[in-house]
This record gives sequence, C-alpha cells and structure tokens, in this order.
Amino acid sequence: MIIISHDRYFLDEVVDKVFALQDEGLVEYRGDYSNYRQEYRKLIASKKEEKKRERESVAKVKKQTAKKQVDLEELESKIISLEEKVERLEKEFNNEELYDNVDDLNDLTGEYEETKEKLNQYYNIWEESI
Repeated sequence: MIIISHDRYFLDEVVDKVFALQDEGLVEYRGDYSNYRQEYRKLIASKKEEKKRERESVAKVKKQTAKKQVDLEELESKIISLEEKVERLEKEFNNEELYDNVDDLNDLTGEYEETKEKLNQYYNIWEESI
C-alpha cells in the first residue's frame, strides 16, 4: 500500500518504509517518518561537510597557485638579473687591458662561471615549475 500524507504523526504510526525523491533519484529508507528525517538530516550534514572540505581544498589550491605564481615571478626576475650580469661580464672580456693582468682575468673568469652555473640552476628550477 502507498500512502501520501503531510501528517508526520500519522506517517510515524503507519509506515515502516519511506520512499523519498532526492538528487540521487528515488531513495528507500527503512523505518518510520521520524527515522527518515533523522537519516536525511545526517545525509544533508555530511553533504554540507563534504562541500565545506571541497571549498577549503579549492581555496588551498588557489593559495598555492598564487604563491607559485609569485615565486615564478621572483625567479624570472632573478633570471633576468643574472642574464644581464652574464652579458656585462662577457663585455668585460672584450677589454684588452684585462689580459695584461692575470689575477683580474682569473677573478672575472671565476665570477663568470659562477654566474653561468647559478643561471643554469635557475633555468632548471623554472622549467620544473612550469
């Protein structure tokens, strides 16, 4: 027998199953109307909690993405700075007077190699970040 009623107290006394139309379709609940309401409240609470966790997760991902973007911008700035330094050092190698002083040449060569190595490290970090 199927009973359709808005009287909760009547349904509590008469039914032992409740069929409810929900997002998932027709759902069967065993027990009276009060049991159905209790289970339905639990379902709603769990869905709200799930949505809350999902929003928090999305917010966390957005925050990490924003931080990563800031980090990338900072990294790109460092790369540009090092590229300019390498260019400046390469121009200094064109100075003929540099080759008259071996110590200055060694210092410039060491600084150039160190800068190129650091620049390559930053390039690798940048490639991994993308």
